[in-house]
Amino acid sequence: MTGLHIAAYFGIQGAIKVLLGMQHPDLMDSYGRTALFWAAGNGHEPVVQMLLDKEGIDFNYKDTNGQTILSQAAENGHEVVVQMLLDKEGIDFNSKDTNGQTALSWAAEWGNEAVVHMLLDKEGVDG
Repeated sequence: MTGLHIAAYFGIQGAIKVLLGMQHPDLMDSYGRTALFWAAGNGHEPVVQMLLDKEGIDFNYKDTNGQTILSQAAENGHEVVVQMLLDKEGIDFNSKDTNGQTALSWAAEWGNEAVVHMLLDKEGVDG
């Protein structure tokens, strides 16, 4: 893990601002996860927005298990982050991980009803 990953994991905005000038935001850690993956999975909305605002950031990135950033946010029930990702042009909301699960199936499995409804309301989501 780099300083950027740690700052994203804990949602430390000031550190993110500094570290984004020093490290590429799509740099992977030993889990194959990016800073955006950690921030989204932990529901750190301001950090997610900062990272999404970086030109060229890969918001469809998959970790070593094939899980996407959207799936991670959906699994953990972070509604605002899920909406931020759904609003991105080109988001792959039907991407399957190595177990065949999608953001929708992760949200349903963990009982995140609001996220399930958000995903089902999105045109093109496989239900």
